[in-house]
Amino acid sequence: MFALIMAGGKASRLGMGEKALARIHDRPMISYVINAVIKAGLTPVVIVTPLTPYTTNYCRIQDILWLCTDGTGYVEDIWQAVEELSINGPFLTICADLPGICAEHITMVLEKFESSGCPACSVWVPHHDGAIDDDLPGIPAGINILDSRLGEEEQEEVEETEEEEEEEEEEEQEEDDDDEEEKEEKQKVAEKIHQKNIASKAPIIKEDKGGKEKPAAPKEKRTPPPRKTGSYTRIDAVCDALKTKKPKTVKDWVKATNEVYIEKGGSANDSESSMMIKYASKVMTHFDVKFPTE
Repeated sequence: MFALIMAGGKASRLGMGEKALARIHDRPMISYVINAVIKAGLTPVVIVTPLTPYTTNYCRIQDILWLCTDGTGYVEDIWQAVEELSINGPFLTICADLPGICAEHITMVLEKFESSGCPACSVWVPHHDGAIDDDLPGIPAGINILDSRLGEEEQEEVEETEEEEEEEEEEEQEEDDDDEEEKEEKQKVAEKIHQKNIASKAPIIKEDKGGKEKPAAPKEKRTPPPRKTGSYTRIDAVCDALKTKKPKTVKDWVKATNEVYIEKGGSANDSESSMMIKYASKVMTHFDVKFPTE
């Protein structure tokens, strides 16, 4: 399932530049959302607009899939992205300014959605003074699931009654109690093992020629091989493949892009290479650059 991470707003109220790149614990806010989406097993695509060029560059450098929409509005950008990505079925939308989100939250939403049989799901959180009004359950959390096959028409959402919420809270409390008991039991076992280790005989230590005890040599630690790093992205591979391999068809271009990216330490991925070629083609048309179209 695609997860459209909405990051195309002006962030005029924040006053700190592009909101998605505002740093929290020395990390861009959007990075927390991307990590949570990936760990939940979804395919992230960051939706940017001409208003967020730095967020676009961040995605390029980090080799994150992104799509630039027209920026005419939140809902309009969603459906433009759905059309350009050819999404056919359910997809998730999530705001880029949710640094507290984790994979467990997203997984819980997905499970609720899948078990409901409804085509849509919206997530709300309680208001500190209760519901906003009689018709709304609280404040939108910025996470939704929609079905592209129903288009922009109103879609039936998952609804949870107060009784169901109370039952879930009771079940969660019982699970927490069980976890606490299990934790205490493990602590007791660990303490017994610790005491047993203290009482056991010390390891034999060889003596040196002077009759003094020689401390045991520490085990040699293996140093892992250095990881490959760098800012070379798939979009760079697209451009280099066009320049060096001179592909005659789009299919050849995809293959050449994968080859170049593998040479730079990346991996082959036809769908990502195709998407990057699609974006690069849009830019190249404005600069009279010749490239395969079929």
